[in-house]
Amino acid sequence: MTMQQAIASRTDISTVEETKHTRQDRTLQLSPPTSLEAKKKKRHTNVRSHHQIVDTRPPGARPNYTDTSAVEKYNMSTEAYESRTDSVLAWKKSQKLGRFDPNAPEIEQSKIEASFREVETRGAQLQNFLQCSID
Repeated sequence: MTMQQAIASRTDISTVEETKHTRQDRTLQLSPPTSLEAKKKKRHTNVRSHHQIVDTRPPGARPNYTDTSAVEKYNMSTEAYESRTDSVLAWKKSQKLGRFDPNAPEIEQSKIEASFREVETRGAQLQNFLQCSID
């Protein structure tokens, strides 16, 4: 079996053309795939190889970067946070959002009343269902 036949049988392509000679090796150019099966194989040739790095140190000698219990936390007092002008709290105050909205109590009360009305309607529907008898 010649080198061309070996390459052609290995890649399922019947025609192989020699293009040039370099350093006593032959560079071969394969004709483009024509069948659907050859096109599927070509799709998988562009897969990048991934390298895996294995740490061979014993587990006790490896640093644990996911354990945050040993990291000192930054704490700010409530008074210092409320006095800042570049915080979310200051933005909510300036935009009158959430509890800083002058209409917030009324909105909250309307939500509570709506949920009470929903409970009453569902309760009435349940009462109608419970009054039905099955023969």
